[in-house]
Amino acid sequence: MLLPLISGLIIGALSVIFAMQNIFPVTVTFLTWQITSSLAVLITLAGITGIAVSILLSLPEVMKNSFTLSELRKSRDIDQKRKPLDNIN
Repeated sequence: MLLPLISGLIIGALSVIFAMQNIFPVTVTFLTWQITSSLAVLITLAGITGIAVSILLSLPEVMKNSFTLSELRKSRDIDQKRKPLDNIN
């Protein structure tokens, strides 16, 4: 319980130090778009975008596994209900 709190504090402190050291404005050009912002903000946005893309790309596999697990649980429940009936014969 204490480890996540300490880890969060350390990560938060490192994030603040990173942001304070990278306050200089930079310009990013992509095709016809130009964005001028601090380096810390742009790196944070790039990280958040990467996380979002990773989640979206892994979502179909997670859903497939969820449906498979649900089907296996239903199958197991049906088999468990049949066992007492098999013992009667």
